[in-house]
Amino acid sequence: MSNSPGTLATQRQQLASHPHKNVWVSASAGSGKTKVLTDRILRLLLEGVAASEILCLTFTNAAATEMKERIRLRLEVWVTMEEAELQDALEQLVGTPPSAALVQQARNLFWVTLVDAFHIYTIHGFCQRLLGMCGGQQEVPLDFRLISEVESRQLAEQQLEMLFEDEHLTEGATFGALHQHVTYNTFMELTQQVVARKSLFQDLFYNYTRQELEQNLADFLHLQDYEGATFTPTAGVEEVFNTIKQRGTATEQTRAREVLQALQAGENALEALKPFFYTTTNTLRKKLASAALLKKAPQLEAVLTNMATELEQALEAHKAHTTFAITTELLQFIELFLKRYEEAKMAQRVLDYEDLILKAGSIATENETLNWLMYLLDQQIAHILVDEAQDTNWAQWRLINALAATFFEPAAEEKAAPKTLFVVGDHKQAIYSFQGTSPEVFNNLRTFYTQAATHIPFESVAMDVSFRSLPLILGFADNVFSNAALLGNTTQHTAYFTQAEGSITLNPLMQVDEDDSPHERLAHQVAADIKQWLEKGKWLHGRGRLLAASDIYILLRQRGELMDGLREALHQQGVPVAPADRFNLKDQLFYKDLLALAKFAVNQTDDFSLACILKSPLFGFSEERLQQLCINRDVPLWPQLQQSDAQEAVAHLEQVLAWRSLPPGDFFQHIIHRFRGAFVAQLGDNYDEHLTQFWDYLIGFQQQASSQSLESFLAWEFLQSPSLRQDNANADGVRISTVHGAKGLQAPVVILPDTVQMPKLSPAWVADVDRGVFAYSPRKALSPTPYMAENDHEKSTLLQEYYRLLYVAITRAEEALHVYGATTKEPHEACWYRVMQAAMPGGEPGQIGDADTFKGVAPTEPFAPVARESGRPPWLNPNAAPIEKVFQAANDFLLFLRSDKFGGAAVPCVAARFDFGHHQGAVLLAQNVDFTKAAVHVGVDNAMSSAAQLFGNSLFCLRAPLFAHATEWRVAAWLCRY
Repeated sequence: MSNSPGTLATQRQQLASHPHKNVWVSASAGSGKTKVLTDRILRLLLEGVAASEILCLTFTNAAATEMKERIRLRLEVWVTMEEAELQDALEQLVGTPPSAALVQQARNLFWVTLVDAFHIYTIHGFCQRLLGMCGGQQEVPLDFRLISEVESRQLAEQQLEMLFEDEHLTEGATFGALHQHVTYNTFMELTQQVVARKSLFQDLFYNYTRQELEQNLADFLHLQDYEGATFTPTAGVEEVFNTIKQRGTATEQTRAREVLQALQAGENALEALKPFFYTTTNTLRKKLASAALLKKAPQLEAVLTNMATELEQALEAHKAHTTFAITTELLQFIELFLKRYEEAKMAQRVLDYEDLILKAGSIATENETLNWLMYLLDQQIAHILVDEAQDTNWAQWRLINALAATFFEPAAEEKAAPKTLFVVGDHKQAIYSFQGTSPEVFNNLRTFYTQAATHIPFESVAMDVSFRSLPLILGFADNVFSNAALLGNTTQHTAYFTQAEGSITLNPLMQVDEDDSPHERLAHQVAADIKQWLEKGKWLHGRGRLLAASDIYILLRQRGELMDGLREALHQQGVPVAPADRFNLKDQLFYKDLLALAKFAVNQTDDFSLACILKSPLFGFSEERLQQLCINRDVPLWPQLQQSDAQEAVAHLEQVLAWRSLPPGDFFQHIIHRFRGAFVAQLGDNYDEHLTQFWDYLIGFQQQASSQSLESFLAWEFLQSPSLRQDNANADGVRISTVHGAKGLQAPVVILPDTVQMPKLSPAWVADVDRGVFAYSPRKALSPTPYMAENDHEKSTLLQEYYRLLYVAITRAEEALHVYGATTKEPHEACWYRVMQAAMPGGEPGQIGDADTFKGVAPTEPFAPVARESGRPPWLNPNAAPIEKVFQAANDFLLFLRSDKFGGAAVPCVAARFDFGHHQGAVLLAQNVDFTKAAVHVGVDNAMSSAAQLFGNSLFCLRAPLFAHATEWRVAAWLCRY
């Protein structure tokens, strides 16, 4: 048997998708992770497992949607395949020639899955469904509403302000050390991180008493070593520093004088001596005395050395005790804050995203009164598939463990089908530590399940064959991460494609003057290069066409100035740019226009809002015309406009004022309808999408606000910061996003411009639930040695995630990678640019491969239908109608839809019964159709005859992509008998 990459990949995919095995898959980037997931589900269905017994947990809604679509398309193709083709497809899936029963089961699955729905969710989506089934338990309101991150942050800020303002809310707790060392802004930052990591603190407070936490903290800081220790220098301090004041250098004399003055002022020796021995960065000075001073007073060398040692020990004790005091108070504060935050949510009957996981986990593991629910779920869920397992945190795994608790026990009956767990992930792509995930969680869980699954042992499958990137890209990634310190281990990929073409381009580092903006220089350079590529006409051999703007993906570490600059620079160059994958609704011009109209409706003296409206595309006033109206500043703009010659604008605005007493939803609906032409011109192809986002935003107000007035909407809107996501994966134009946003996506050409800046490595605290340790220090000067050591370990962990982010970025590229960098000073040797430079030949900027002509790989459609010009499948009804009759019937039905008789009068020829027969192709008529919506759209009764519904479905099918390559007789056969 061949040992080619394709053969090896197929064998591993078949092993991973085996329906009777527990499997743990480590899947490198581009190795077909989604295909294996769908293969696993299909093989379970072929074994007779009901779709409702399969639970698949994905990371994003987009991934869940893609998986459902892939399964649906595969089942569509199986229904229509020739017998021999279907046998080949099934053999490729299962690894052995299929039986006749398996072939028949494959043909039946499309119809079966229409009735039995798939359970493919994000883990948050599944938890929301679970909580919806058991509202009223575990402090879950029956009618709970899920709040956004913005609302959660605002609620947390409100509770923090209340804690600071109302001393009675502290319930007797004192926070002297916190108030002394922690600013209010730092408190704000801490509380936001506490809300984001509630599971950490719930684990700490649940598993340990406060006394245990304090004792663990004392042990961690080695407080027992400092009991009763006070700083009493062995030498006479005043005598020593009087000598230095008399014989030292000018600088030494000044420092000695300051020490003596501090002692005379009553300051303790520890604080008085610290400036003499330590620098402003709190490090011990390399030289405690100058050579000139030691020549005059040689006895000072030993004295100062001993004093420095004593001082260092005293300062370490002081840091440990201060950290202990701050941390114990902070734990009290966090416990109190979380209590108030939870009470506020219960009062408003809302949950945040972290609640979905925590409360669902509590229901699944702790609440004995809900055993019936777990029993019900256990009866429904027989197979669990976990996608992107490296991005699953401990709290989420606890829920999965509870759901799979009985999976690893012998079946109650010998003939009972085994329950299985399938996990797929890649520790190299773990980039969500801010959500509590880490490669250690992924690897530790693999060990846990391997030990737990004794009845059906876990299969460990490594998938490292990439179906995405050319060998040049993968080889470069291997070179970059050949240093094990970067990712925690070395990487080695295998390319499915054997072409050696492609390119890696490391552009020379741009040195920018301190007065200039590196981001601006980068944006203009990248935009100019892209324009040149498109004008020059780079050829993509794999695509069989010229490079298009949509083939280019720009990836950044984070959002900010560079992202905005790139979009602006590309627009200036005339290069198409795809819509942002994430945007703030308040930044959109159409929203600003709607808001200005609402503000004017509420307050006609708001000249600024009225001026914005007049200059907007809704009215299109020029600057000069607006200035003429505003000459008399003593009179509001609205009366002047009413007396001007702009009576058409006045009429529109008077109508707006007539709607001001309506609820916000009705008000904006009238506004959008009246100015629809201007909004369509302004938004273009994004009109429907942006308006949908706006209506969703407005619904959020309607669900929360007690008063449904325009004034209350404006007051609510002022506090919001709506960050919205949109799918731009298939949009025309250059795509720009963060690396996090590009997870699971790819492009022929990937650009990395943001490669010089190092991340901010500053863990908020150090915590270890297993040891029951939590410690916090607000700054380095107060941090004792054990804390700094643990903090350094956390920083090292964050640095590794910085490199894992680079791994994700590089492996998005199919055939070309372009790297840029700009800086005002020498970049850090550990930055992305320097790491990639070290992987280049000679360790210098340059180019590998041909960047002008890419000879990449054609994109494959794994489930695309095959065109067949002859040969009628034996399972199709041989009595299918002639194509002329089918289209005549379709025409009659369309005329009927448009007629006045559609509601209840006698039905013309289409009222005749449509006999679908018993052939398998008939099930295609039910795909992806909601004919009820069509009926509502044309204003007819929902209660339609069965014949009309089915024929409407058949008309929809004619337009489906599945029929793109079908011949006419096949269309006729698939439709129905007429």
